[in-house]
Amino acid sequence: MERVFVQIVYAIGSLSYNVLQPGQNHSKRAADMYSSALAYYPYVMAEASAILQIQASILMIIYSLHCPSSGEISISVSSIVPFCSATLAEIQNRISSGLDSTLGDTMGRGANLNELMFITCYMLNE
Repeated sequence: MERVFVQIVYAIGSLSYNVLQPGQNHSKRAADMYSSALAYYPYVMAEASAILQIQASILMIIYSLHCPSSGEISISVSSIVPFCSATLAEIQNRISSGLDSTLGDTMGRGANLNELMFITCYMLNE
């Protein structure tokens, strides 16, 4: 599962580096790493941890924003962003109603949404 995160981060780095050194096939390498990461993405989505799902999805959004293809952006806007929004709303509802036991090991008892939002926003800014 960690492979998804590492490969997407490498793909984002390759796209960023492609801006500095165009013509070095960094964008092709990024596309290869991204497609390889997508093969493992269903395993992340099958995890019980909503936080891991959101983090992987945010990395995919960041990749699409750096990608020269408009197709990646449309996929992010049509499916990934609504998923993240819905999942965050569900987490907030569970925390406010005291049902955070289903989020369990990734959030810990008594964790609040502000901390999760901070971590997510930090990842997005990076």
